[in-house]
Amino acid sequence: MTMGHHQQQNLLQIATPIVSNVKPPPGTEPPPLPTGKLGKTPTIAAPPTTKSTANDEEVKKEALHTQIETIDKRGKALFKAKNFMDAASAFTEALDAIDAYLAESKSTTAAASLNRQIITLTNNRSAMYEKASMPDLALHDCDDILSRDVTHSKARLRRLRILEARYDYTEALVEVCALQLRFMQENRDKLRMGQQVPNPPVPQSKIEELMGKLIPDEVEKQLNIMKNQNKEDRKLPSSYTIKQLLKSFTGYNAWMANAARGGPLDKFTSELNELGNDIPNDDLERLAKRTTLLSRRGRRNVYEQKFEDAKNDFEAAYKCLNINYDAIKDLLEDDEHARLLEWVGMVRHLRYDLDGALTCYERCCDLEPINVSMPRVCRVGEEIVEERNEWVSSVTIICLVVVIVFG
Repeated sequence: MTMGHHQQQNLLQIATPIVSNVKPPPGTEPPPLPTGKLGKTPTIAAPPTTKSTANDEEVKKEALHTQIETIDKRGKALFKAKNFMDAASAFTEALDAIDAYLAESKSTTAAASLNRQIITLTNNRSAMYEKASMPDLALHDCDDILSRDVTHSKARLRRLRILEARYDYTEALVEVCALQLRFMQENRDKLRMGQQVPNPPVPQSKIEELMGKLIPDEVEKQLNIMKNQNKEDRKLPSSYTIKQLLKSFTGYNAWMANAARGGPLDKFTSELNELGNDIPNDDLERLAKRTTLLSRRGRRNVYEQKFEDAKNDFEAAYKCLNINYDAIKDLLEDDEHARLLEWVGMVRHLRYDLDGALTCYERCCDLEPINVSMPRVCRVGEEIVEERNEWVSSVTIICLVVVIVFG
């Protein structure tokens, strides 16, 4: 049966909305059609991935290393040709390339990874400056190297050479100490077990040569400073120096044993407080008692390595004794008089009060002509008398060397 025109139109009107209202199941939508050039939405580019950024960084770093290698070869070739300043310029160019890379790099570890290369290039440039007789530039580079690596031996040896050439023996000796201490630290196990170790970075002959140049001028300078100081303001050497000095005397063990038997500091302080400070000058018994207590507390302070307190006690005891020296000394028990003179002479000697030390040494020698507990007392006194203006004791030299080297 043939369908008429109006029937076809009616059927089309009914079917069309049904078809247009049907939606595809979720997830089955067709992809968007490709766009053209005119009147179409442009395609949006995807953001760069972390992987591509890392690859770019590696490419730049590889290019930097290639550039540095090329420049470094040129710098070494210029060095072999003895064109030292041109070689230094080449190493500067390589360092500038690193600076430019680090300024643009987004890597947080870039600077640390290039630190060793920076040190090597700076060391090469410093060597060129030294060869080209540009010591200030060489020292500046050495300082930069040591700020990055305090154990860099080549930089320290270069500083040592330059400082010695400038007659700056004090700073040169500081570099020697740093090198030798590093050597001992690196070889401490072998040294402890008595095994063979390599030669130290600085030979003993060089150390002795430096000391020979340094000590005369520095000692003279320090002695002049001491002479111009008030005797009361002169400080004792370090506790370590005093302790090592005391141990060198044959009577050291006897002194320490005697001080230990005397009792604790609190005991002497308590007795002194009971005795009081305001003692009349004619009360010789109490003055003698105070002199004894101060002297013994001073020795106990030495035992406990409180050397400044010991010095104050000995000086106070000697001052008390001198209120009426001839009368009070006869009231002191046993060898208390000699021991006080011995220690007052020592603390004055340590502070380079040679006149004051001499007075005490001479009195001690009169009391004990063969004093074996403090050797050389009499001979030291004779040397001070004979060469008062030029004499420098071994004690003073030890103290001064410590001051010169370690401040």
